[in-house]
Amino acid sequence: MLEEIGITIIQADLMKNGTVIFRGTNTQTINCPGGERYFRLTFSKQFSSTLQFNCPVETVNNSSIVQWNIGTVALASNYVIPFGKPGVPNYIPFTYSIPTGTTVGNLAVATYGTPANNLPWPVSPYLVTNLNSTTGLLPDNRDATVDRFWEITASAGSPTATCTFTYAPVELPVAPFNNMALMVAQWFNPGTSKWIYPIAGQTTGTYTTTTPGFNTYGAWTLAAITSPLPVKLLSFSAKPNGEQVDLDWSTATEINNDYFTIERSYDGVEFSDLKQEKGAGNSNVILNYSAIDERPLPGISYYRLKQTDFDRQFSYSEVVAVKFTTDSRFFIQAGPVPATDKIRLTCLGGTDFSPELYQLDGRLVKIFSNVSEGISDLDISGIAGGIYILRVNSDFGQKSLRIVKE
Repeated sequence: MLEEIGITIIQADLMKNGTVIFRGTNTQTINCPGGERYFRLTFSKQFSSTLQFNCPVETVNNSSIVQWNIGTVALASNYVIPFGKPGVPNYIPFTYSIPTGTTVGNLAVATYGTPANNLPWPVSPYLVTNLNSTTGLLPDNRDATVDRFWEITASAGSPTATCTFTYAPVELPVAPFNNMALMVAQWFNPGTSKWIYPIAGQTTGTYTTTTPGFNTYGAWTLAAITSPLPVKLLSFSAKPNGEQVDLDWSTATEINNDYFTIERSYDGVEFSDLKQEKGAGNSNVILNYSAIDERPLPGISYYRLKQTDFDRQFSYSEVVAVKFTTDSRFFIQAGPVPATDKIRLTCLGGTDFSPELYQLDGRLVKIFSNVSEGISDLDISGIAGGIYILRVNSDFGQKSLRIVKE
């Protein structure tokens, strides 16, 4: 560790494994024509003294950091870390702006550039495990992502700031994503291993992206808003509840999400649309959705969730199964199997029964006249051959049977 307390001129490579701490009370200056490389640099100066960089500062990977011991600011302040890299232009500063009274503690920032494949991903202090694409880019979103990562931490927790990320021209992604105006900052959530949808209100400049309302610290990168880094469905469940099935799902974020479709199947293979729910479009908070299947299929049925984007790309959730059992206070039976021109329906345990015939996808085919307890014949002579669901409503609830028509 080197501790500099006076006016300083550094002209050596300090990137190996040491820490340089600047805490002098006078102005200190770093002059190095080719730039200076650090493993760890800490700014801990007091009495409003200045550390002047007359050359860019380079950190070599996400283990190399610049730490600024800010504490609590008395006035709104801009903290500029003059990062740089070899070559021209080589100045890629990171700007951290905070309002009056903000407690930051120690701000630590690391940044490093990558080859066009965006490897290696950050590993410390926050591990990045993927660079997945929302638009089907293969093998991942590298072609729409700036070739640079940032790791940002604050010892005081999650103070709110405005951050400006700067990158080099050669670090823009490939066409058609190589447009500075498309670049937005995204944070990697290590708890869910997902990239969170960009914060609203971001602005872009010449090789810069400014992000207001910044209060999630960790690994960040920049990606084209036309191909943002994705998130996935948190959960999807289907549970019987009395005479219905409750369907619930949650999203951590949504990207260009138009709507959800709940699909149902009697065999887990052939699915049909049951309900549709409007999506949130774009969101970076957890959203909860719910729907009800008022007329579930008897026995075991299967549900899945289809998510459709505004551009009509879609994806499916995992399939969930539900065993639905109805009230045992009444009994129905129907035959023969297969039936030809009529169904003989036996109803016991009630006074009034309302039979209805449905296709397997839930579409109503025929409503029969109400019948009383006992045996009744239902006319199906004008109905095409196939498999149907006969649903009977009674004083005590609802039951269903599968019917085969020749």
